[in-house]
Amino acid sequence: MKKYLLLILFIFICRISHSQKISIIPEPVKIVEKKGVFILPKIIEISASNIEGETVQFLQSKLTQATGYKAFVNRKGRLPHITLSLNSINDSELGAEGYKLSVSNSSVYIKANQSAGLYFGIQSLLQLLPHQIESKTLVNDVKWTMPTVEITDYPRFGWRGLMLDVSRHFFSKADVKTYIDNMARYKFN
Repeated sequence: MKKYLLLILFIFICRISHSQKISIIPEPVKIVEKKGVFILPKIIEISASNIEGETVQFLQSKLTQATGYKAFVNRKGRLPHITLSLNSINDSELGAEGYKLSVSNSSVYIKANQSAGLYFGIQSLLQLLPHQIESKTLVNDVKWTMPTVEITDYPRFGWRGLMLDVSRHFFSKADVKTYIDNMARYKFN
């Protein structure tokens, strides 16, 4: 009897762990998983026709650091691999910091109302890739793939934050900057 109970428990745990393939922090409002994967090409074309600033440069540097692949921004031309787009008409569901992320077998599309939403969409995109994407040096023998998925996300609360207690422990300026970068990575404001 005990063997059967352990077997049932084992099957239940395996089923739960198998069903939780996509792990994004914080959990998006809506995730629709699809069949297939997007394989990151060795030459990545990013389309960002109406976007200015550091958002595109951030994505470009993250995609090239660990992978060793080449990423370039194409303002117009052929079909890109990754498209970043600001909505011409605001989507009331997304608000200022929301985004829609669509990953198909051939392309990735992120759209948002404002650049903050694009940045948060890029953070989710990076979390879909293998964790080695966060390496600051070249990583070999990694399959740079991400699952095909449709994600809609926006903040549930207006203010999201963490506390850094500098009165009890000393933190260097570099530590505080890293702390703030990690907050942004997990969509705190």
